[in-house]
Amino acid sequence: MRRFLAVLTALSILLLGHAALTPSAWAKGLEVGGRGNLYYLNDSFSGTANIAFGYGAVGDRTYVGDWNGDSRDSLVLRRGNLYYFRNSLSSGNADRVVGYGRTNDVVLVGDWNGDGVDTLAVRRGNLYFFKDSLSSGPADRVVAYGRPNDVVLVGDWNGDGVDTLAVRRGNIYHFKDTLSGGAADRVLAYGRTADAVLVGDWNGDGRDTLAVRRANAYYLSDSLTSATANRVFTYGRAGDAVLVGDWNADGRDTLGVRRAPAPAPVPQPTPTPPPSTGYPVRPRTPDLDCPDFASRADAQTTFNHYVRLGLGDVHRLDGDNDGIACESHFG
Repeated sequence: MRRFLAVLTALSILLLGHAALTPSAWAKGLEVGGRGNLYYLNDSFSGTANIAFGYGAVGDRTYVGDWNGDSRDSLVLRRGNLYYFRNSLSSGNADRVVGYGRTNDVVLVGDWNGDGVDTLAVRRGNLYFFKDSLSSGPADRVVAYGRPNDVVLVGDWNGDGVDTLAVRRGNIYHFKDTLSGGAADRVLAYGRTADAVLVGDWNGDGRDTLAVRRANAYYLSDSLTSATANRVFTYGRAGDAVLVGDWNADGRDTLGVRRAPAPAPVPQPTPTPPPSTGYPVRPRTPDLDCPDFASRADAQTTFNHYVRLGLGDVHRLDGDNDGIACESHFG
């Protein structure tokens, strides 16, 4: 797919070294990154999504591509080495499930043969195993390019309809126009070393170029030069995982974000009322006398309660010890 690729920051290289081959939360064309099963896509360079849907589970690994050649990008979910392809931007079951590669492989997506359909490739070090169909089985070609710890991007750099590779080292990009080893066809500097970078065809001319992401601001360039951005806009939140794709088949790539559902509200415990004493004693009265009771029966109930507990006549209601409470008071 001409519109995608891996976005990894130079910071991740410094922190992780060889582990920088693992996609970051800003990856595109490699893995989208982040967590969530809600997707908010935008057909224009504006601040509001016009397509929203849920697909898969919160922890699924997600990639973007045109799986059926209709010029519209949609999603695939990865679980281990199984891929669940969906041909529409909607909820529902996968249209196709394919097993490919190993569970720990780094995977790229692109149109490797120019037939208009995106397929998978596996990266192992600096070896790339390209598959021209959405099927299991051996790769159709294997290519060595760059260094094992390079950050790699995918795109159609020359407008010939075939996606190829580029290597990023800091803010220097080495572009290759064919799926082959050897020297890069062009080298350019763009942005800052710590920038997150996206790849897409932002103006519909058939050539993929770069964009820099800084928080939720995007700086899009329409040519592979070191010039300033052709447009700048904001979208989503600074911590969003971002997607790039042609969502409406107009030939231009635009953005989307991936988010997890909002957490469910935490139930608040219902206060437990104090247990009933079962006898008519006014609360918070430390010591009771006969005048505190409305009737001799109430006094007798309280007297009997404490006697049954083995505490005896705690309120001294039975002055003559005959077992009758407050008899002299009530008569």
